[in-house]
Amino acid sequence: MALEQIEILADEGVDLSRVVIGHMDNHTDLDYVRRVLDRGVCIGFDSIGKQVWDARQPRQLPTANGEFSKRALFRSDNIRAQWLAALISEGYQDQIVLSHDLIGAQVPLNPETHGQRGYTYLGTTFTQILLDHGVSTTDLDSLLHNNPARLLTVN
Repeated sequence: MALEQIEILADEGVDLSRVVIGHMDNHTDLDYVRRVLDRGVCIGFDSIGKQVWDARQPRQLPTANGEFSKRALFRSDNIRAQWLAALISEGYQDQIVLSHDLIGAQVPLNPETHGQRGYTYLGTTFTQILLDHGVSTTDLDSLLHNNPARLLTVN
C-alpha cells in the first residue's frame, strides 16, 4: 500500500523527498515500484539477503484455537540485483537505499546469505552481485553512502 501511504503523506504536506517506503524489494511488480518512485519518494531495498521471508502475519486472526498457515515469500538476491540495475539505468539511483533487515530468526531460513556472512553480506557479497549486473561503483556510493547521508541529515 505504498501509493496509499504516499497519498496520505502528501495530503499532510510532508516533503516526499524525505520519505522512504520500505520493503519495496519484496514487491512482485517492478512497474508498481516505478510508480512509487515516480511520486518522488525514496524506496528501501531493505531485505537484502533475506531470500526466504517467513514473517508475514495472516490478514485475519483465526476464529478457533489451533494452527494457521502463514504466507511466505521467496525473492532471490539475483532478482533484487536485476531490479536495482534496471532502476538505476532508468535514473532512480538517488531514490534508493539498501539494507539488511536482518533478524536472528531469519538466519536459519537463509543459510547461504545471512547464515554465512551475517551483517557483512550486503557490503561484500551483494555489492559484488550488483557490480556483476553492471551497477557502477559511483551508483553503489549513492545507494550505500550518499542517499542515506542525505536522508538522515537534519536541515
